[in-house]
Amino acid sequence: MVLGDAIVQLAAHRLLHWDNPIDMGLDTPRVVFCARPEWGVDNAMDWLHRYLSEHQPPSTMVFCLGGEDIVRREKTSLSNSVRGVLKQFKQTCPDMKIIWSDILPRRTSYRIVNTTRKYVNKKAAGWCDSALQHPKLILNSDLWDDDVHPNEAGLDIFLSSLKCVLLNV
Repeated sequence: MVLGDAIVQLAAHRLLHWDNPIDMGLDTPRVVFCARPEWGVDNAMDWLHRYLSEHQPPSTMVFCLGGEDIVRREKTSLSNSVRGVLKQFKQTCPDMKIIWSDILPRRTSYRIVNTTRKYVNKKAAGWCDSALQHPKLILNSDLWDDDVHPNEAGLDIFLSSLKCVLLNV
């Protein structure tokens, strides 16, 4: 399961629906993408409870949230929310492996946002079973459509990183 915001939604569309879909070499019916562009960290528990009312807990959750939060929340507040949600996930689904996917960089309010992003990524990686980093997705490149969302080439890199982590779970 991949839980996330707009980036995960774009990645799922890239994987399944665009004119040139890519084959990740994964059993795609078993890799569920759940995403909403506006989702923040605080939406995660409501979503998990709704999902568990109809499905068995996933064995693995890639947590790709926080990108919507870094522009509107202070780093300690966001970090505390992430910690609380991850703790609740583990209490609700103790056998589920949780993988933190780093919040991607943004150009918007770069200095403040990047400080918050790095702080939360470092903290959250320590609270999860493992972490997924995206070092190839750098801002000063042709991998972005705008200041926030990777383009098709950027999404391919994101999906490649995702594939590596899911194949090694």
